[in-house]
Amino acid sequence: FHDTCRYAIVRIEAVKSPIRLGYYYFKRGQFRRMLGDERLGERWLFHGTSSATIQMIAHQGFLRQFMTESKTGKGVCFSSDATTARERAEADRLGMRRIFLCRALVGHYHKGYQGCILPDPKPGQQYKVHESVVDNVFKPKFFVLFQDDQAYPEYCITFRDVVVEVSGDDDAKRSGGGDGGDEEDEASRKERADGKETETTGDGREEENKKNHDIGAGDAVEDLEDSSGRAATATSHGNGDSAASSGGHGAEAAKEEES
Repeated sequence: FHDTCRYAIVRIEAVKSPIRLGYYYFKRGQFRRMLGDERLGERWLFHGTSSATIQMIAHQGFLRQFMTESKTGKGVCFSSDATTARERAEADRLGMRRIFLCRALVGHYHKGYQGCILPDPKPGQQYKVHESVVDNVFKPKFFVLFQDDQAYPEYCITFRDVVVEVSGDDDAKRSGGGDGGDEEDEASRKERADGKETETTGDGREEENKKNHDIGAGDAVEDLEDSSGRAATATSHGNGDSAASSGGHGAEAAKEEES
């Protein structure tokens, strides 16, 4: 997310819809038989929409009823970067926006155009059309899909329009405005000056999991839960170390009293 969109993540929720996921796997099996693994074109893509539509997609999946118009075509629109998806994500009354991180089957594609409601036939195959259309066939960033369950909403990301500065080592500090933001920046500078390392949060690990995740049945949902478990374990160990350190100071004090 932060590779392509510098806004503050509020929360990440895993979408659990076994029926829709089953339909997606069925569609993926069809694509695999037609295209083979190398041309399957399964990707992680973002989809931005209104808050009212979020719940409908989470329960019903990506159906043709959610088609929208774009310069690339009229279908269900996706993008490889979160910034483009944000433009289609309407903010609610609290200023929160929501986008889906989705598994999508793009297959064979060609350059789309405004008003396109069905991809063109493949070369030499009059009745077999491409699986999707894109903005640029050499370096596509915007995809339009036309078939039901051609994508599955894996995660829902809620974020605010507060710019986040992400450094090279994936540490983040917020430049949010107000006294609170100034105090946070000052604390961050002091921490770096003391040579301390900032620990990556659970959300940061989850973002890294998404970028490196090898798509498989149900693995993504487990990654989100595992990252929370690891964070809890790390916290527990940290408290244990503090208690041990405190016990050590108590023993030294007892020795001084005896002497």
